[in-house]
Amino acid sequence: MRLLDTAEIKDIQSLASSGNELNIRVNFYQRPYRWTAKKVTDLFEDYRENRVSALAGGNSFEYFLGAVVLVDERNQQERDAGRVWKYQVVDGQQRFTTLFLFNYIKYMLLIKKVDEAAQRNKSRDFNAGLEAMENCYKGFIGHNNVSIIEQANRNLSNAFDTANQNRVAIDINDLNQWRQQVGWIANPDISSPSYYEDCKCAMQSFIQNENICISYENNAFNDCLRKALTQIVIKFSDASDAAFCEEPIEEYDENDETSVEFPYVIRAYGIFDQIKKLSREINPTINAPYEKLCSYITLIDEMLQYIKLCMIVTSDEDDAYKLFETLNDRSESVNDLELLKNYFFKTYTETSGEPQIAINNNISSLDTRWRNIFFKYDELEPEIFEYMTVFFTGNTGKNTNERKRKLIKGYLAGYNSGNRYTYNKIAQDFTYMEYIQAIILRIHRMNMTTCRKSDEDAQMSLYIENDSLSSVVKRALGLAMNMPYPVVVASIICDIIHNFIINGQQMPNFDAYLNCVFDEVNCKTYYPGLWKDACVLWKVIILSRNFESPKLLSDVLAASCNINQLGNGRPIQKQLIQFDANILEEDTVVQEFDEWINEWKFSDSNGKIKIKNLFMHLFLKYDWDSTTDQLQLCQNIVRTYQTNAIKQDLDHMDARYVDRQNETRYFHYNLSDRTYYTNSLGNMMPLPVAINRGKHNTPMDDTIAAFSTENLNGWIFDMVVGEFNNNNVVVNGHNIPNENFFIQRKNRLAEYFKRVVKNQKFTPSSRI
Repeated sequence: MRLLDTAEIKDIQSLASSGNELNIRVNFYQRPYRWTAKKVTDLFEDYRENRVSALAGGNSFEYFLGAVVLVDERNQQERDAGRVWKYQVVDGQQRFTTLFLFNYIKYMLLIKKVDEAAQRNKSRDFNAGLEAMENCYKGFIGHNNVSIIEQANRNLSNAFDTANQNRVAIDINDLNQWRQQVGWIANPDISSPSYYEDCKCAMQSFIQNENICISYENNAFNDCLRKALTQIVIKFSDASDAAFCEEPIEEYDENDETSVEFPYVIRAYGIFDQIKKLSREINPTINAPYEKLCSYITLIDEMLQYIKLCMIVTSDEDDAYKLFETLNDRSESVNDLELLKNYFFKTYTETSGEPQIAINNNISSLDTRWRNIFFKYDELEPEIFEYMTVFFTGNTGKNTNERKRKLIKGYLAGYNSGNRYTYNKIAQDFTYMEYIQAIILRIHRMNMTTCRKSDEDAQMSLYIENDSLSSVVKRALGLAMNMPYPVVVASIICDIIHNFIINGQQMPNFDAYLNCVFDEVNCKTYYPGLWKDACVLWKVIILSRNFESPKLLSDVLAASCNINQLGNGRPIQKQLIQFDANILEEDTVVQEFDEWINEWKFSDSNGKIKIKNLFMHLFLKYDWDSTTDQLQLCQNIVRTYQTNAIKQDLDHMDARYVDRQNETRYFHYNLSDRTYYTNSLGNMMPLPVAINRGKHNTPMDDTIAAFSTENLNGWIFDMVVGEFNNNNVVVNGHNIPNENFFIQRKNRLAEYFKRVVKNQKFTPSSRI
């Protein structure tokens, strides 16, 4: 892959002169023109200072405006000709647009200069002005009117030569005809009340079908640019200085993202004011209006010549995005989702075959939906991007954002003139994204006032597990998010959406469907196949040592229910994944569980999440028969875990770090292998804040005593008390746990955890 074709320091004048054509295309993801008044002022101030310094030091006036990243979109014939420049601008459209406005102002001033030179019989200025007009317009304003301007100039030149030969003034009719052909009005009278409106109408007629050199893929922006250009009207006569018509411009908010038209107009006003100001400083002795006019044009030429851009060009769009991401360290960055949106809009625009006005309106509404999906809850952007990639492509690899973009671009590449990406299709794809957002909003612990995740989000799976109504679908999602296993989450989301499209027609809407799917009883009743899929994934997440086993099943599920599988029928009871000898056996992950649970230490954060979920699942859903050491599945779950215990971490009942003043009260305080026992499962218990002291908990006999003072009732606490009473030694009148306490308790918990996970099935056993 060739990341970079060229990187050259260039000026717009060199690209857009001498018959060259410059075309800049702006993608959907980019905002319209948004340069502020301060940016224009800063540009002129910096150029002024650079100019003064250059004159003092005998140096060049060159002023560097920064780097721009472009995609070369010329075909081979255009490349060989070397006179046409076609770029998609990835970074730099705001600066290009500012320089475009420089050129547009120059064109209008040139019209007046040629007009005055023709009337004053200034042959040299007249001929030079005609040529400059054509190059200015053709180079960096538009293309469709070039032949009209060239013919109008030839006619005027002939009329001028005829008048000179006859030693008479140029015929006003010839002049009026030329004025109208190049975008002005006949018999211009700046004192006329209708002058401004007449000029607007003339320019509107002139450019209404123009292919402007800066073009937006969002055609609504093109219309706004054309409309803005008609409102830039200059008045100039022997009796007054050149100025914009003082037409009232309604109050304009620089931060208003919905305003597209006025930024061009306001900035053009500002640019011309700054040109006049700097010209007066450079040429303070020039007072005659015509000479001022010429000085303005000369200054614009100078600035367009000496303002330099580092033009970084590549032929590959994705390479350009990578270059942009590498080079751009400013706050106004284009993120991956904006680039992604461009792919959807571009495919829709190019292949739908729908009327342009309908496309414009539809894109406006789709853009609003996109912002609500991705930018309302900005913390969720990476997750939605991850999950939608799997849903739209079925690819479950560990992909970079660049790779995800390419995968989705590949999905959209399947649409063409024979398989149109209509509004109905793009709108449906946006609906799928909204489904993804709706699902994860039900799982995350969100503060809906701030649209941010709450502190409780780190323990989301425990809050879900603590709700007796939560289905295994919801529990599996929460656990996979907490691990985090994003591909597992994505595969469950695919399954949920797939099931809704095929089997959810009886539900009034997607929210009602989610209410059903996330309720244990309803999900088992109405969507048993989906329930069984989630059950398998919940089990494999809990039991497996790492990500490998869950991914094996997630890959199968994602392949079975991504967007390309929505047309495939699926009975409600159909289970898409299950433990299978050809993929992954349940005994395999049970063996993994036996291995990792025996090796587990407190420092294993992912294992800690699973153990906390297991503690909660065991305590909330089972009772214990001490005589048979059997677990009894609760028929009606009425107990819940204490909220302050959910917020705490698993903790050591006998502290890892001992208080040296009371060191004899701790287990094996003087042995080097002490942490082997204190950091293992046998010493762990989710405890409320009053007891939980991190690694500095009190000795175990104090912790056990606190169970009753903190009202920690229930069989799991009673079991600890019994195990402690049977496995301790007395030192200085205090009970100290021995090795057997930790070994027995670890083995017992591991066995119980294994039992309850295996018993998580559609028809569980009442006693295990």
